Amino acid sequence: MSSWRRKSACLTLTLGLGGSLLPVVGSAALAQAEAPLTAPIGAAPDPATCSLGESLLVQLTIGGTDRGVQVVYLTPSQQLWLPLGSLTVSERNYGGAAQDCEGERYVLLRPEVTRQLDRLNLTLNLDPSFGLLGNSLYRPAADPLFSASELGQWQLDYNLTVDGDVRTAQFNQRGELLAQYLRGPLSVQLGYQEVFRNSPGESDNSSLNQQLNARASWQFAPYLSAGIFGNTGGLTGQPTAFGVQASYARLRPAELPPLSLELPTDSDIEVLLDGRTVQSFTAPAGRLTLQGLQPQALQGSVEVRIGAAGQRQSRRFPYSLVGLNQPGSFSLSGQAGWRQGSVALALNGNVLITPQITAQVAADLRGGRGHINAAAYYIPVDLNADQLRQTASLSADLTKDGDSPLQSLYTARYGLVQGGGQLGLYGIYRQGGDGQQYSEQSALGLDGRWRLSPQFALLGKAEYRLTGNLAGQATLQWQSEGLSASVSGEVNSAGRTRFVVQGSYRLDNMSSLSASAALSTPQTAGAVPDSNATLDYTRNIGPDRLNLRYNSPNELAAAYSFNRAVRGSVSASTTGILAGQLSGSLVTVGSQIINATSQTGSASLLLRTGLGGVSILLNGVNRGQTNAAGDLILPGLNLQTPLELRINEEKLPIEISYRQISLNLRLDQGGVSVYDWSSNFIRSRFATVRWENGEKAAYSTLILPGGQQFYADEDGLILLPPVGELTALLLSEDGKRRCTILLSDAAKDLTCTP
Repeated sequence: MSSWRRKSACLTLTLGLGGSLLPVVGSAALAQAEAPLTAPIGAAPDPATCSLGESLLVQLTIGGTDRGVQVVYLTPSQQLWLPLGSLTVSERNYGGAAQDCEGERYVLLRPEVTRQLDRLNLTLNLDPSFGLLGNSLYRPAADPLFSASELGQWQLDYNLTVDGDVRTAQFNQRGELLAQYLRGPLSVQLGYQEVFRNSPGESDNSSLNQQLNARASWQFAPYLSAGIFGNTGGLTGQPTAFGVQASYARLRPAELPPLSLELPTDSDIEVLLDGRTVQSFTAPAGRLTLQGLQPQALQGSVEVRIGAAGQRQSRRFPYSLVGLNQPGSFSLSGQAGWRQGSVALALNGNVLITPQITAQVAADLRGGRGHINAAAYYIPVDLNADQLRQTASLSADLTKDGDSPLQSLYTARYGLVQGGGQLGLYGIYRQGGDGQQYSEQSALGLDGRWRLSPQFALLGKAEYRLTGNLAGQATLQWQSEGLSASVSGEVNSAGRTRFVVQGSYRLDNMSSLSASAALSTPQTAGAVPDSNATLDYTRNIGPDRLNLRYNSPNELAAAYSFNRAVRGSVSASTTGILAGQLSGSLVTVGSQIINATSQTGSASLLLRTGLGGVSILLNGVNRGQTNAAGDLILPGLNLQTPLELRINEEKLPIEISYRQISLNLRLDQGGVSVYDWSSNFIRSRFATVRWENGEKAAYSTLILPGGQQFYADEDGLILLPPVGELTALLLSEDGKRRCTILLSDAAKDLTCTP
């Protein structure tokens, strides 16, 4: 840089004409900023060496972002020459011809760019020209997992149920154990079931049934798996079934139409789908198109947050879909082998024909026995509840058992839905046995529901059975805040009637009281009417629940259920019936063991950040910190479920910064998967900057060649990310002192070079 330019830069800083600074997005460390180095000020260059035109010192703004004080040249034909360094890469098309001037490259501003030059206030503003800026396409989606881990996952599910009658000393016990090992695409299961019934007396009817089952499968792809299975009748019994199994699915999630935005300058973008961050990235200036967003709801909104020049704005795009999967999505699963002495084949499949029509089929064939079920459903998706909608379904169920006649069941239903009302017409035809044309269950019916007001609703049903019997039901419901009641009646042409009155009252946020009474008259002539009444009190105690019940005429019962690391319940009644249940799951991954409910997922995630002490939230719940190696294991996750990993900023060390705060994943296979997120994190270090004489450079500014700036505190301490070996400029707070410093990532003291 020439001497006049160095003096000009000092004068500019002294006068406070420098541009505003841009904060580094996503940093929990000290405020950092990027801005081009302040341009020179002073006398015009020597015309002999630079003849671009009249030199002007202006405060330059491009696309709404401040580019600092720059020297520009105005030609006699009113064209402008700009420093190439004042344009970002995405704005390079704003310039045409290029020429060097005093060691700096200048470009001629294209006439398509609208400009406002104020010579009095020394400002130059360039409006965004989207015809010159580029177009970018981005598909924000759940990030794929890079690899499967060599770590294995062990899981043990257990369930024990006991019930009995203390008066007769009869009791039943059922126990289940399921051990599972998952490693990458391999899954191995071994299960044990035991059912024991104790019936003491003159003839001992006690029995013990045991069963072992084993399965092994391999996940060839997220949509394809295959394996083998086998069952035995006990610990040493003969095999009762064995064979092969496979599943294949081709699900095509519905995607939103493309969303377009115009970005006047390079921007930090955060895409949120129904309030959840899908992806964060940096987009160049120009037209941005977002494609491939796959929502989990039929209606909602996409929010795009745009950050540039230290300011943030938001755009919201509402959406509505007719279905969550595209037509043509289907799934198939099947088994083939030997079961109970015969060759057996089982098949299940379903397909989405249109967004409204779904078909499914299930078949189970074994020896001379077989069962086939086929069904189709028409369910229109219309988000306007006041519009009249039609629904329909058809099904056929065929059963053949050896030499017995073929049994068939056919059902059909047509419905109308509008607002708070619905009406349905249905038919059931079941072939009768013993030569009968149809069975007692064959019927035609009409049912409906009408919302009379926000508090009242009426439900009704009328049915004619082909045997000649008529039946009808009606229910009137009333509901208000904390209180509800209903009255229902049932009658048929055979003489049976039944009336029921029910009510419930919420005592507070934790407890409620409910009661019911019923009176029925049997269809047998001369039989005594039957009546009963119940009274229930329920109270929630944290994750546990207590229930007390009175059942007429003289039964009292109590039940207590808990849902913690282990789930279970106990109950007892004055009739002598006792029951208890206990279930849970143990999951082991690496050195971590969790004790969870049996609904724990079968997948785990090994998250690698490369830095220790990073606290991670999973779907809003704190799941711990990374270890010294920067790893965190998240066990017990569900497959095909959106997972949002978010950095807990409140517990993030000051020297750690990040590029994006959240990450969305979806696990496709069981076992332990690995995601390497280390590129998202930067560990900075504290270093002391000093002048040539060793004096601490308090409140100074360190400027990197690319324009990024870092600020020292009163002790000359500066928080510096890894930058490698390069030469930077150190500038005093008043702009009167400056020097160059050779940087290296290992140095803790940075002293100006003479």
